[in-house]
Amino acid sequence: MLKRFGDSGSGGALLADAQPFEYQSEALSEDVTELAARGVGMTGNEPGGFLLSPNGLDTDFFDANGNLSAQYHESHGEAHRHNFWDGRRDPAHLPMSPIPKRQSLRKTPMKNETETYGWGLARNGFSLPRVIGSYPSFHDSAVQSFLMQRTRTSRLDDDGHPLFPGCERDFVDLTLEILHNRYGPQNTDGCPDYVVVVKLMEIISGEIDINAMIEEAWIREIKLSREDNGLITFDLNPNLGLNIVLTCREVVIDSIKPYYRQLP
Repeated sequence: MLKRFGDSGSGGALLADAQPFEYQSEALSEDVTELAARGVGMTGNEPGGFLLSPNGLDTDFFDANGNLSAQYHESHGEAHRHNFWDGRRDPAHLPMSPIPKRQSLRKTPMKNETETYGWGLARNGFSLPRVIGSYPSFHDSAVQSFLMQRTRTSRLDDDGHPLFPGCERDFVDLTLEILHNRYGPQNTDGCPDYVVVVKLMEIISGEIDINAMIEEAWIREIKLSREDNGLITFDLNPNLGLNIVLTCREVVIDSIKPYYRQLP
């Protein structure tokens, strides 16, 4: 399931003062289209969070790179914006408001990689402009935590064929907790910055300088790109410290939560 923090869980009730919104995915093992088939869809709501839309995510609305298609924009236009919906209420009762152009969903097709930095390739990637206001390069951000795990296994090989009886292989996943705008200008209007949790699933190969994490983890830019074999390359280019370049099966935006920095 996908949920917004602060939801009471009773019939999808909303908390009127639940600002800023937070977003978290609890469906890492589920495909977006599978969620849609169960009546859970995804679009934006007010700044800070989003959930699946009442219409679900029809695969016709996305191209091969995960970008919203022309069909989506033709059928939804600039006014397709829903508040929180958890699949338990009649979607016809949901309020709607226009999407500001600066927060509109990605252009179709994604011709300019620098506009989205490849985040259209990530599952739930389009949550980023909904919360932050645009697709971030994560310039002047910082890695707060780095967690590599071997907690998932499979009895299939890379081609989907069964392994020998009694055999299994481990998946290596990496979770990064990134403080957006950590070293950038501080907000003076009381608005928060955001902690973005990114999961890199089933790492195939990579170069990670762990020693540099001890020194610093100040980010210059993060980019995603699709390889010819379908894998995703995750490239974290540092200003100083932690440097990561790896390929994996999937990149997931797992959660986006507000954080505040104290003004000097």
